[in-house]
Amino acid sequence: MSPRKTILRELDQLPIDEGSVKYARPSAMLGFGKQPTKYHEAVTGLLKERLIDGKKHDEGHLAISLNPHRLAAVRKEIRPWFARPLVWLGAIAVGGLVAAPFVI
Repeated sequence: MSPRKTILRELDQLPIDEGSVKYARPSAMLGFGKQPTKYHEAVTGLLKERLIDGKKHDEGHLAISLNPHRLAAVRKEIRPWFARPLVWLGAIAVGGLVAAPFVI
């Protein structure tokens, strides 16, 4: 899985209380220790797209969370391949083509 999706999935699993957002440090996320440069680039890209918010942690390090105003875009990006509308349309079309000779 790409670092971008890994970060978004990890942040999506954090509990969101009523109005308060939980922050996490990127360095504590799964896979960060193996490929730190790719994860830094992914965090920077997500911050530029405003899919995540960043702030300084108590110790002065970066802490990130999902942007509550862009949750729909985040969920759309991390949904599995079989939940995409084009996949379902393709499956229905193929099913129709296969079933057509039997109906006629």
